[in-house]
Amino acid sequence: MEGICVAVHWDESVADSDAAARMVAAAPHRGRSVQRNLQLAQLAHQSVDTALPHLATRAGLTVVASARIDNRAELVPHLPAAASDGDARDAEIILAAHERWGPAAPSRLIGDFAYVVYDSVSRTILAVRDPMGMRPLYVHHTPRRTYLASEIAQILAAGDVVVEIDETAVARHLIGEFGILDATFYRGIRSILPGHVLQIDTAGERRWRFWDIDPAHEVRFAREEDYAERFRELFVEAVRSRLIKRSRVGLLLSGGVDSGSIASTLGSLKEQGHDVPPVDTFSLAFHEQSECDERHLSKIVVERYGLRSHAVTAEGHEPLAGYPAHGPHRDEPFMIHYQGLLDTALSASRELGVTHMWSGDRGDVIGGRAGPTYRSHVQRRRWHDLVTALGEHGALTREPAAMIAWRHVVRPLARDIVLRWRAPPRPPTAARSDVRCPPWLASGLLERTGVRWDASAEDIAFPTGLPSDRGLRYQHVFTPKMMRGALWVERAHAAFGQGFVDPWSDRRLATYVIAIPQVVLNRPPGPNKRLTRAAMRGLMPDELRARAAKIVPIPFYFHAVGTTQTAVVADLTTNMQAEHRGFVDAATLRRHHDAFLAGATLHPTFWYALTLEMWLRAHHS
Repeated sequence: MEGICVAVHWDESVADSDAAARMVAAAPHRGRSVQRNLQLAQLAHQSVDTALPHLATRAGLTVVASARIDNRAELVPHLPAAASDGDARDAEIILAAHERWGPAAPSRLIGDFAYVVYDSVSRTILAVRDPMGMRPLYVHHTPRRTYLASEIAQILAAGDVVVEIDETAVARHLIGEFGILDATFYRGIRSILPGHVLQIDTAGERRWRFWDIDPAHEVRFAREEDYAERFRELFVEAVRSRLIKRSRVGLLLSGGVDSGSIASTLGSLKEQGHDVPPVDTFSLAFHEQSECDERHLSKIVVERYGLRSHAVTAEGHEPLAGYPAHGPHRDEPFMIHYQGLLDTALSASRELGVTHMWSGDRGDVIGGRAGPTYRSHVQRRRWHDLVTALGEHGALTREPAAMIAWRHVVRPLARDIVLRWRAPPRPPTAARSDVRCPPWLASGLLERTGVRWDASAEDIAFPTGLPSDRGLRYQHVFTPKMMRGALWVERAHAAFGQGFVDPWSDRRLATYVIAIPQVVLNRPPGPNKRLTRAAMRGLMPDELRARAAKIVPIPFYFHAVGTTQTAVVADLTTNMQAEHRGFVDAATLRRHHDAFLAGATLHPTFWYALTLEMWLRAHHS
């Protein structure tokens, strides 16, 4: 777990030699710092493990990085001798890459990284984030000064940054829209976009994207087994390349395919003689909401590979329990419902000495079903897409396209028509809660911010030339909510002095699943994550491969806001800071909660209103 802070004062007359130190002090959980002071700039690297600080300088270039570079073996033959040492710091690898390739260097790097390159000769900054968005990096820039840091709170601590909430970001948060990835909740502070470089000098700034999916890149094999074999090779390499020396591994292990794949691969690598650190698994134990408990599944892989297992008791750590503990960070009000549970697991793992916590956060969008069904192609009259999908299905299974169309298109549609014809007419019902604008938004909020609740930017544009079915996979992998969630998870782990690791967020794996025919991933009938299950044959115990099924503990959340934590909800919706600032109508919000207690559906954005209020009270009252 790391952090970086950079302070550059372009006008020497206003230089502040203590700015970087104040920024470091604002996030002590990110570790001790090593600082480099140059003529106009101060650069600091924070880490719990200070044995190899990621800060390197040579020939006028200085790199400070929060990074793990995974393709060292591919890079080193092209780099200077300084980077050839097997124990070379990642910052040294990045510096050598910039010496060798200049602005093209970021595109050659694979891994999780956020870093800053400062050129003291040309007085230029390059700020870079990896395409999967796994490490945070924020910027505040004016003609006189530039601050960059791993946390917004660090920029706010620099000393001369005005704290002003951006109400446009608040409006987007309240309606659950996460599509503007460089926006933050503070005016004048932005996030560096994933897969982008931001260049800043005395003349201004320029931004460009250094990597994206190549629409022309396709992967086609003759047999379905070949797709699974290649998937397995990439996943095993994603796990292996994330094993860090001097680390102790923790794994959030559910009963699902994604974390089970990680556990199985770690266990298999250990059996093959690889240097795998000790592995402790942490699984949630639900005693009251027993339908949320997955330990009967997770124990299968634990017993197979002899992993250490720890139960995290869920009761007492439900959403809002212990309020105001487990609240939002100063950076933003966004937090998941189950932060209390995560905090409990991270606290327990820290006591055991775990340095890096692993999870399978992106497994659903990498290997799960995504995109249109055959019937949706018909309903949308996308005949070319339908014919293409049926053709790829036939090539994969050696079945006639007409037979596939009969079984998966004609017969299901005919059955739907018969069922609709036989079903008695239903009375009209209110619109579903998940497609309505939250009724508690303050009057005029959307109008003055220009935010439209019915025009979410969640469906990001995919690269021109990428077929629609592969484009939908692209949208799933890079969905803005997932990208923002990665920042929240990294920050949540950092609070406990731990690094966050997700092998499912490997760029090589993402490239592969977007390049293959989507019928390999989506083909009916059969279980979800068909390709992942096939790839894990021989690694994951067969019983778990067949039965694995992740459960999202939604009943736990509903039970909290509807039973155990109603007093906290009442407190948060009374005398609201969010109402005083013109963001919500508290009376409407309370009526909605009362209706939920009486049996109505809870609007999916209700949680966002609560977290906004918690954030305002904790950090802006």
